[in-house]
Amino acid sequence: MKNETKAAIEELKAAEVGCVMITGDNTLTGSNISFKCSISDKRKGMIIVDYVGNKLTEEEFIFHDYEDRKDFPPDKPIA
Repeated sequence: MKNETKAAIEELKAAEVGCVMITGDNTLTGSNISFKCSISDKRKGMIIVDYVGNKLTEEEFIFHDYEDRKDFPPDKPIA
């Protein structure tokens, strides 16, 4: 993580800009950086989305709960 990242994220949040982490990096690396720069909050939970196919259809995405690694059913909304 770059030195200025956390301050930049805090400035965006102060301006009420929603922030999310999207990464092609390792899942644990991305989630760790997300926690360190306050994009994510362990008290609120985290959803991890894995892309497992080659088409942009709902069936190609798997949603996991960060804590339990429990899969969400693909036919049920998570929000």
